[in-house]
Amino acid sequence: GPEAGVGREAQLEHSRSWLRRHKEWLLVADNVDSRDAFNHVKEHLRERAGGWLLITSRTRHAGDIQTVDVDKLSENEAADFLLEGEGQNNGTREEAKALARDLDCLFIGLAHARAAMLTFGEDIATYHRQLREDAKTAIERIPDGWKHPHPVLHTWLRSYRELSLNSQR
Repeated sequence: GPEAGVGREAQLEHSRSWLRRHKEWLLVADNVDSRDAFNHVKEHLRERAGGWLLITSRTRHAGDIQTVDVDKLSENEAADFLLEGEGQNNGTREEAKALARDLDCLFIGLAHARAAMLTFGEDIATYHRQLREDAKTAIERIPDGWKHPHPVLHTWLRSYRELSLNSQR
């Protein structure tokens, strides 16, 4: 990866190069809530032949990009999502509901948690326990001006930490 101290343009080019060389990836540009931020994402990530770009926003700046409105899920829908489907996560319905409540039933947080559990081979209770532990220290790392719900930040930080640890092995 890019070395510490490398300029922003070099880091962007390194990232774009990785995206061009790999297939089957999903890149989430989260909390893109201004027209400038949206245009920046579009400009820098226009070449994405090998994967998918998901832009989340609480405002509409999509222009020519397909948009989908997503409401919070009910607690039962969120638990169903965590428990059902390919690579079903091991856990009880009550454990799934408890995790869903902590993620505020936000689909992006639930999807991120489910993907992380499948990737790291964790059951719902283990993932939820670690997420709560991570949340205790995550509050200290929240950037000034962060407006997105904390549960989404927690799932992201948890996955980032696990991926960082795995890349060092």
